[in-house]
Amino acid sequence: MRSTARRISDFHFEDPPMTLEERLTGIFEARRHELPVHAWPSEAARWAELVFSVLQRLHGGDPEVTRQSVTIFLATGLLEVPTLAALNPEAATTCRYVLASHGWREDEITKAIQVLQAMAKVIQKRYRGKLQSIVRRHASEMRKELTVALRVPGLSRADLTFALGHWMQNAFSLPVSLESDALRAFCREEGVTPRELVRAADSLELNVALLDDLLEAHAARTTAPAKPVRVRAKR
Repeated sequence: MRSTARRISDFHFEDPPMTLEERLTGIFEARRHELPVHAWPSEAARWAELVFSVLQRLHGGDPEVTRQSVTIFLATGLLEVPTLAALNPEAATTCRYVLASHGWREDEITKAIQVLQAMAKVIQKRYRGKLQSIVRRHASEMRKELTVALRVPGLSRADLTFALGHWMQNAFSLPVSLESDALRAFCREEGVTPRELVRAADSLELNVALLDDLLEAHAARTTAPAKPVRVRAKR
């Protein structure tokens, strides 16, 4: 009687499919050196800048000292909105230590923590923990208004909308998407919608303006386009 035992090498194991976030992370790591400089490549850093502005207003003094505190908060994960909104005693103690070591009085520290926690709770509740969502919403409204106001002969609505989005990215580093050919092609390849792609970028705290450039660079390396690929000029 023949043995039915099978060796482990007889089996074929497939790696589980990558998530969209993992796919974007891989492309970013491969192409990051090709990307132009952005003022706010990370949405986490944009939120940290608001925290800096609030703390600087509350305490005053040397802005560089305040920025050092915020840098520590960001590096240790204390500025993650869910963490800050549900600040536990250990995290609160760390916050107190950091601020105290940078010259804050105890009453100032207590007030600052209360303010930041309250702000984080609002962002968590109203904006799904992503401050960039309200920035994007108002930027999109501004683009729509300007598309109507600046519509002149010789410039199509589509071209004006694209140009305004490009300007918003370059001038203000706003998290608006151009929904370029490269982005749409990537969505087709991955079987996702542009909205799902933006949501994945948000989960990675990746500025959508940087996402546009990332997918342009990715397309330039993986295809042979018939026309030059748009890449934002470095400022």
